[in-house]
Amino acid sequence: MADDLFPPPSAEESQMVHPNNGRSLKQEDYIAGLAKGLAILDCFDSGQVRLSVTKAAERTGLTRAAARRHLRTLFYLGYLDGDGQQFWLSPKILKPAGIYLNSAALPRAARAVLRSLPKQTGCYHSVVVLSGGEAVTVASCYPPHLEQAQVLPYGIYSGNRIPAHTGANGKVLLAALNPVQLEQWLAAYPLMRFTTQTLTDRSLLQQQLAEVRQQGWAVALGEYEPGFGGLAVPVIDAQGEVVAALNAVETNDHIADVAWRNRCLPLLQKAAAEIRVML
Repeated sequence: MADDLFPPPSAEESQMVHPNNGRSLKQEDYIAGLAKGLAILDCFDSGQVRLSVTKAAERTGLTRAAARRHLRTLFYLGYLDGDGQQFWLSPKILKPAGIYLNSAALPRAARAVLRSLPKQTGCYHSVVVLSGGEAVTVASCYPPHLEQAQVLPYGIYSGNRIPAHTGANGKVLLAALNPVQLEQWLAAYPLMRFTTQTLTDRSLLQQQLAEVRQQGWAVALGEYEPGFGGLAVPVIDAQGEVVAALNAVETNDHIADVAWRNRCLPLLQKAAAEIRVML
C-alpha cells in the first residue's frame, strides 16, 4: 500500500504520476508528510472504526514509529479522538465532508431529485461516485414508511463506501472506464469476496461490465450484503461523461424480478436525466 500512497517520480521532469487516479505532480511540490497524514485518515472505514498504532502501520505501510507520530498529531489537531491505545475519528472530520456535500453541484442536484423518487418506487436510493476502489455515496434517500425499519440495507447513508465491484452502482462506474483505466483499476484493487455471491473472477467481471456498458444499467444481487441487491443507471454530465451512478436498493427477490425491474428502470433513467440538467 505504501507504494500506492507515495509513488516514485517518473523520469520526465521529475513528474510524479499517481497510480490510481493518473494525476501528475512535480516532485518538488509533493508534501510527503501531508500524504502520510491523509493516508492515516483513509484507513478508517465502516469495518475499521478504531485504529491502534500497529493496525495503522499495517494499513499504510508506515513504520510503527511514523504511524504513532501521525496518529498523535491528528489527535492533537482534533481530527481524531482516542484513549491512548485506540484512535477514532472526531466530529471535526465532518467539516470538509459537509462543505463538499452542501456545495458541490452533484450532491445538491442529486438530493433535489431523490426527494421525490422514493415515493414513486418505494425503494431506498443513492447516488455514488467512484473513489479509488470504492463506490462512495454522495446523496441518499428512502421512503418515509421505512424510516423506522429495523433492518436496513447497508450503505445508504452519505459518505458510506463499499468496494466498487460488489454493487450495481459500482459496476456502472467501472463499466464507464476506458480499457486502459479498467486494467489499471483491476491491477490496483483486488476483487475481495464479501458474500457467496460476490464476483471475484477478473475475466467474468470484465464480461459483466461489457454487458453493463452495452445495456446502460447494472444489477447486483447480494454481492456485498446477503439479502439485498441493487439496480443502477449512469448519471451523465453535459459533456457525455459518466460522473456518478444512481441506484435503487431492494431485497434480492425484487431486484431479480423482471417485472419489477421493467417498472423501476425507466424511473431511474428519468431521474438520472433530471440530475444531468441540474449539473
